[in-house]
Amino acid sequence: MPLRLLCIVGPTAIGKTKLAVRLAEHWHSEIISVDSRQVYRGLDIGTGKDLADYSINGKTVPYHMIDITSPEVAYTVYEYQQAVYHLLEWFLKKDDYAEGKKPIILCGGSGLYLEAVLKGYRIPSVPEDSAFRNSLSEVKLAELDKMLLTTAPHLYQLTDKSSSKRIIRALEVARAGGVLQEENFVPISFEHEILCLQLPREELYARIAKRLDQRLKEGLIEEVEQLASMLSSLRLSQLGMEYREISQYLDGQCSRAQMRENLFREICRLSRRQQTWFKGMPRRALPMRTIESWDENNLLSLL
Repeated sequence: MPLRLLCIVGPTAIGKTKLAVRLAEHWHSEIISVDSRQVYRGLDIGTGKDLADYSINGKTVPYHMIDITSPEVAYTVYEYQQAVYHLLEWFLKKDDYAEGKKPIILCGGSGLYLEAVLKGYRIPSVPEDSAFRNSLSEVKLAELDKMLLTTAPHLYQLTDKSSSKRIIRALEVARAGGVLQEENFVPISFEHEILCLQLPREELYARIAKRLDQRLKEGLIEEVEQLASMLSSLRLSQLGMEYREISQYLDGQCSRAQMRENLFREICRLSRRQQTWFKGMPRRALPMRTIESWDENNLLSLL
């Protein structure tokens, strides 16, 4: 039998990790993080690793693709895809997984990374071009979107356009003559099911606000300060909105209250972009089941 993959997706702050951990604990299974930033060491609070959530009933659920690389150098979707394929080959050596008795759980909100694994995109291994990236660092997201559509239409539909960093990467690939192709180039056999969590917008925004305030109390500002001592301001801003907005606050460009408001607004925008991405996955031949309410104490009723 092929490997079984159970994918838990949905917008930020909706509760994907806790749900995945409960399911993994039930099956004595393992989790692969599908998050483009949790791969970096030191980006703990800002990326919501919530590693304490992986401990349940006195045991720690094994997890993968978290804390695997330095934040100093960009970790690409190509590297992520290949690392996950190697992980799946490793799981094949374990009888319970190889015989389909229990699933491997993929959990996260980075839709492009999940699709790269499930659909086997052929992704060129194009090296980072720092000068080219720097030349586009101040260009607005909408303008980058237009540039990608005009100069690399073959990459446009296969790029997560919610992120300036990812559009610039696509432009970088195109500039080097690379092509991201949807060719079903999957080197290992598996079956998958996708569960997409949803909540009413007001409830989701309330969760985002509560989680943001909690993370600020837990030391998010101090985390950014520590990273700022290691990384350039450009690299820090490339690591996401939390690191960009808080670094601007630390530089005196805004008040703490304004920083918090800016960050809340940006995270809400991210949640909408994530939902748009996941809604489009069935059109890209990745059907899913939408889960609008769930009971963590009766999780198997979802399956």
